[in-house]
Amino acid sequence: MPCVFVPYSPVNLNDSYRQGKNIADVWEETFFERIRSWQGDYLKGNGHRGNMLNPCFIRDHHDVFRQIVVDTEPDPENEPARDALLDKDYMKGMIEYGKANNAMTEPVWHKQYLKENEPQTES
Repeated sequence: MPCVFVPYSPVNLNDSYRQGKNIADVWEETFFERIRSWQGDYLKGNGHRGNMLNPCFIRDHHDVFRQIVVDTEPDPENEPARDALLDKDYMKGMIEYGKANNAMTEPVWHKQYLKENEPQTES
């Protein structure tokens, strides 16, 4: 699994080792590659970092997480993880949370962290 909060994986590491594979083989699974690709794009978006006050793709960008799951079909770790994928209200709530959190933190990110919209001081 990519992290403790993302209980989904396309492979079982123990099974992969039994098949003669290693962690590098697992790393190349499409599910993990898509997560890395999104994170890389998010970190470099528009010539600067994406809003690092909401960097989590399952909590802050649940729509992105859902699309990756739809496209790559990883297995849930357990029944609660499976239930979370099937719960439309949970999905809707998480997506709404991410949008609201972004709307609240985006101005702070730009003003306090990127130092945008501040008067330029002369040296």
